[in-house]
Amino acid sequence: EAAYCSIHSQSFATTVTDKLQASPTGTGKGVASRNKLLLQTEVTEVEQQRVFTAGGQCFTGNLVIDCRGHSPYRDTVTTPAQPNVEEHDGGYQKFLGLEVELENEWPDARPILMDGCVDQQDGFHFLYVLPFTSRRVLVEATWFSDSPHVNSESSFVEIRNYIRRRAGEDGRILRHECGCLPMPSAATHRSVHLQENAAGPLRGGYAGGWFHAATGYSLPLAARFAQVVADHDPQHARTAIAQLRQQQRWRFTFSRGLNRLLFQLVSPATRWQIFRRLYRSVPQPTLLRFYAHQFTLTDAARMILGVPPGGLTPLRFLRRRYKSTYQTATS
Repeated sequence: EAAYCSIHSQSFATTVTDKLQASPTGTGKGVASRNKLLLQTEVTEVEQQRVFTAGGQCFTGNLVIDCRGHSPYRDTVTTPAQPNVEEHDGGYQKFLGLEVELENEWPDARPILMDGCVDQQDGFHFLYVLPFTSRRVLVEATWFSDSPHVNSESSFVEIRNYIRRRAGEDGRILRHECGCLPMPSAATHRSVHLQENAAGPLRGGYAGGWFHAATGYSLPLAARFAQVVADHDPQHARTAIAQLRQQQRWRFTFSRGLNRLLFQLVSPATRWQIFRRLYRSVPQPTLLRFYAHQFTLTDAARMILGVPPGGLTPLRFLRRRYKSTYQTATS
């Protein structure tokens, strides 16, 4: 019953470019914008008030906001000579999608968020369908898996077969997308993703921990992060973001706890039962707040209380925790 929103990358790029060009830094008529958008530019070093690029440029400001993704080779201030490689503790949401143009009309007007009637290998597997128009459709194969590897060849075949079965034709491929979103467990909550260095830039994005750990999505939190930054001057933005983080901290912890349940307590072949129980027993308003990272303590209780789904393997969880603890102690 709820609306489902999607932002096309080209529309996003056009909107950002137009906004930057239309926003002057001064006042009065004829004041041109001094904003600059640099594409395909490698950043080599980031400090609290300076950014250096591979081309030798140096940009300065009252506050640098770093919204790049997490990398084990990236420090909060500079790129270290010796990378601090941290083992990922959790699973992955990985996907490959094809956007196609059809001669026939697609049979469904509404999106399909999870079509789980497919082979359940490599974790919980489902197809995701977004009909942008009656003849332009995105079909995406998605896994909640222990491995970040995407088998592109078999995924292409599966998606093309699905389109052929539903629409009676292959369609013309307009574009494809492929990605992997880390889904850290509760243990990772205390790691680099949520650390803040007052001497470095203000960190947003994945490296700053501003993403929904249990879905992999970052747009709702990115919008909130951007709004807080826009509402404060550079001297107070860091404090305001720290307050926002504190408000969201228990939600970060809960989401990572759900990942621990999914990837460490449940065998890969039976993970689908977790989602079947969730969507059958949890009210829709609760699900909407959960996806938006605005869920309440009552919502959290509704999602985890009740009859447990099948496929729970506590011994598997204990083995993984013992292995992780042993490796940490020996290292």
